[in-house]
Amino acid sequence: IDEDDLKFGEVIVGTTQQYTFALKNQSLSNHYRFEWKSQQDFSFMPAVGFLPPQSSLNVTVILKSSHPKQYKNLILTAKLQKIR
Repeated sequence: IDEDDLKFGEVIVGTTQQYTFALKNQSLSNHYRFEWKSQQDFSFMPAVGFLPPQSSLNVTVILKSSHPKQYKNLILTAKLQKIR
């Protein structure tokens, strides 16, 4: 499994499936603001936040669909902004 891939497997319609991963700032001096864009049946917690230098934060992506769907090669992106 590629470290950039999320594998949810089969999810029952109307239920939620969660996957938690670490978002890391490996910079020695830059602070970043991040904002995840909710896409289709996916949402993020936290959706907005800040990462100081040399820090990490657990982010949970939540999948909930109201009808049968298959996702392949869907790209979920976050907006990153250097704040100092």
